[in-house]
Amino acid sequence: MSSVLEPRSAPLPGPTVHVLCWRLYDYRGEQLTAGGLQRWLVELTRLLRSLGHPVLVHQRAERAFARQLEAGVTVVGHPAAPRATSTPWFNWRAHRAIPPDAPVVYMAEDLAHPICRPNSLVVQHGVWWDGEYGWLRTRLAEFLARHAVVRCAGAICVDTNFINWFRARWPESGCDHKLHYVANFIDPAQWGEPPGEPAAARPGRITICFPRRSESRRGVWLMAEVAPRLGRRFPDVDFRFVVGSGYQTERLRESLRASALPASRWSVEVLPMHGMRAAYETSQIVVIPTLCGEGTSLSAIEAMHFGCAVVSTWVGGLANLVQDGENGLLVAPIAGQVEQALARLCTDRALREELGRNAMRSARRYGIDRWRTNVGTVLRDRLGLGAVVPGSAR
Repeated sequence: MSSVLEPRSAPLPGPTVHVLCWRLYDYRGEQLTAGGLQRWLVELTRLLRSLGHPVLVHQRAERAFARQLEAGVTVVGHPAAPRATSTPWFNWRAHRAIPPDAPVVYMAEDLAHPICRPNSLVVQHGVWWDGEYGWLRTRLAEFLARHAVVRCAGAICVDTNFINWFRARWPESGCDHKLHYVANFIDPAQWGEPPGEPAAARPGRITICFPRRSESRRGVWLMAEVAPRLGRRFPDVDFRFVVGSGYQTERLRESLRASALPASRWSVEVLPMHGMRAAYETSQIVVIPTLCGEGTSLSAIEAMHFGCAVVSTWVGGLANLVQDGENGLLVAPIAGQVEQALARLCTDRALREELGRNAMRSARRYGIDRWRTNVGTVLRDRLGLGAVVPGSAR
């Protein structure tokens, strides 16, 4: 069944829903920011609009601005520094512009502090404090998470890792009814239908793709360590680092240049979103070697959609997506285990193809139709907004 959302004619009849986010446009209010959180937010605004609700998005900015994103969706910038320490100030300034009884969606738990309206939802995108941070910042993150869940009407969690962590940390909280697992999604209208044959079955030289930001927590240095060793073992294997907006890209290039891996066998690229389909389709293997701070990875879902054989660590929500030996290989976030799994796929074409085919079937569970239905149900049950949006429950 089609789930194309047709915008209603203005004015929209429902109450305005206010959404707090770090940023949708850049801090000058000029360019849209590309990223998984922004894609999630844009689809949320479209869903709310289809249910009859205008949306007002509040974000931090260098100076005040107001822009119309789409019909019925306005983005306003509130002056606040682009630092974590400015978040309470931004929270307070945004709430000055929000009527007391208006429904609110906080796009992260720290945005719900110090003010968290009872008629609100919090979107939890995964445990981000499970590495890289000291004791004080970790305790602060835990405080903000508990504060948000206890005070809001409901929380949409992109993985079960956060839900299980919250229940283990505060078993007496009585918040189970508030926690709703809704995995991230892929939109076939954006990516196109999956190929007739999985990418894992592509003949010829083997390409291992790392489609992640060039950041330590995404495993970029783990993979930079593994690639030269695999390259020496397998002369028919090439490596493609598609690093997006990461901040360690030049260091990655320098590291690979200094390795024994010939320059003809590796590339470091920054591709626009429309270029990613070709990257997945021409890569038999995709590696998601996350060390910390992961939800239900969009990169993993996208790779599965195209039938790549996925090697993933079991960090965060990745185990919600990848079942070891069924639709991918799931290993510890240790270089040796990632290398062993990749080597196994390099030598076993039948296993590559089997995992790729199963991955394509698994990816159907994460179509945007199903996401719209599940998020629409939470909006209705927790905030009383609209009705369940029609859509496929694949």
